Amino acid sequence: MNGRFADHRHARGALRFMAAAVFTLPVSAIGACDRTSNNRHRDFEPVRILVIGEGKDESSWPVIEATGRAFESAHPRVTVITESPAVASPKEQKALLKGALTRGFDAVCVLPVPSDALRGSVSEIANAGVPIILIGRDIKDSQRSAYSGPSQSELGRATATACGKVLENRSRTIMLLHANESNHHNSDRFRGFMQELPVVGGVHIVREMNCDGESSRALQLCKSESRKYPRVGCWVLLDDWPLRVLRPEDRLFGLGITIVLCNADPAHWPRMEDGQIQAMVAYDLQAALQEGLSTAFRMTRPDDKRFVTEVHIESEVITEDNFAEFRTRWALWRQGRPSPRDP
Repeated sequence: MNGRFADHRHARGALRFMAAAVFTLPVSAIGACDRTSNNRHRDFEPVRILVIGEGKDESSWPVIEATGRAFESAHPRVTVITESPAVASPKEQKALLKGALTRGFDAVCVLPVPSDALRGSVSEIANAGVPIILIGRDIKDSQRSAYSGPSQSELGRATATACGKVLENRSRTIMLLHANESNHHNSDRFRGFMQELPVVGGVHIVREMNCDGESSRALQLCKSESRKYPRVGCWVLLDDWPLRVLRPEDRLFGLGITIVLCNADPAHWPRMEDGQIQAMVAYDLQAALQEGLSTAFRMTRPDDKRFVTEVHIESEVITEDNFAEFRTRWALWRQGRPSPRDP
């Protein structure tokens, strides 16, 4: 695509936001006929939305592709382009974001990898007048246009709630692995967990460990500390750091030691099935993607006042009681089909 066309698209994006300000003026300041004409033109104007995934090696990728196709079917004048690094990488995501500015997209959605490395790239797109929506993970101070996904602090609170479920009939003692100071995602999640744990009641933290978000360090801490405390009620992992470098056939802990994991990626389901993990904390990825795309589409229409800058997707605790239903929902997400939850 040549530079003149890209510049034209960028200019059009800037004019959209200028137009949004105009529509806040009194009706008397704008000709009703002109407004009707402009709205009719905008209703038929094609919209192109770019969605950037974490990586094609991630479980989220098939869901991203399927949700994009379903959104196109429901909105005939919208084209959804889905792209992703081959392997999850903030560097590759930054490259895709940089290219988005020269390709004339009307809006961009991105599922950021667990890092704040994209802050500058997100702000650059927003400052160019192109709506950019973050999905799944927010990035503070990034000037993003909107966010659709769970609250990190609520994920932490849900993890504390999961501890109460798992420890109903066993020792109410836990080992806690976190990365409180590594970035705001992890610090918010840690803070939410610590705030909610007293509400659960009677759960005692035997040992609290900070792995700084480093998988190798997390694995080493789990292995060494579990030998010292073999009779705790469970281990609480505020993300899957040690499991990322553990071979699928290996156990993280010895028999009888179970896990509450603040992550419900399908990669960890075999450990849920064999009892190593007793609870996972999840959110509805399909809903976050749909809401993100809807918000992106609405932000291309300055006369549409229905969009908001934050769409909250609630956290869920997955145990053996609802694990089968959660698996079924994921299968439907991969097909782009709706998966309403049971009441």
